[in-house]
Amino acid sequence: MPADPVGVPSTRFHREALAKNKRYRTQARLMDAAVSLFAQRGVDATSVLEITTAARMANGTFYNYFKDKEEIIEAVYRAVTQTLVANIIDSLDRLDDGPEQIALGTIWFSEAVSSEPHWGWMMVKALEERTDFRDFCRNAIAKYIRNGIKQKCFTVQCTPSLLALYTSVLSGAIRARLENPTEETRDIGLLAAEMHLRMLGMSPMQSHAIPARAKAVHGNHPEGTAPNIPPALPRHGAVARTNKKAGPRRGRP
Repeated sequence: MPADPVGVPSTRFHREALAKNKRYRTQARLMDAAVSLFAQRGVDATSVLEITTAARMANGTFYNYFKDKEEIIEAVYRAVTQTLVANIIDSLDRLDDGPEQIALGTIWFSEAVSSEPHWGWMMVKALEERTDFRDFCRNAIAKYIRNGIKQKCFTVQCTPSLLALYTSVLSGAIRARLENPTEETRDIGLLAAEMHLRMLGMSPMQSHAIPARAKAVHGNHPEGTAPNIPPALPRHGAVARTNKKAGPRRGRP
């Protein structure tokens, strides 16, 4: 688990806000503090006072940017789903092969959210605790599983139990990487992808070969880092969607 984050900007929110106006920087600092605390303590155990203390701001300042704690929670998770996750989904949608979509989705997601520990821990907690975020991810996964079933690559039924087991493997892989960020866990996304393909009915040989081959062909995802806040966050409401980048690279990197 990351060290106590109080007073320490820990994600791209603050670093990318430094060159922008004061309002954007203040908003980014509040969201940075929220991310750090959510990662360490969980969403329910974090208070607005703790967020403002971590951001080194007066408690009243918070309410110039967010109506309540629930609104900053939604802003943080929207920033994640509408940048990192949505862009990975967009790139996977440009592929046709079901097993390749499954393998790359696991690899890209694992590597992206493990690149910054605070984001990684928050995503683990989101998969384990946030029904809305978990359902968002499971719906995307189900689409690629059904594609593989249609292509007669997978031999299972896409049931809620299968999706629950699938996301447990994914969150477990991320947790293992965050707890032990060494050479031993560097390729844990590949291992998790192999396990996912085995769960879906592919042979051991296919399950082992497909993730490595897919990564060699398509490389790292262009959104393989933690998300940033769009500059025009509404006073109340959704975070604006950022522009999509190009799809996955083709050809060996």
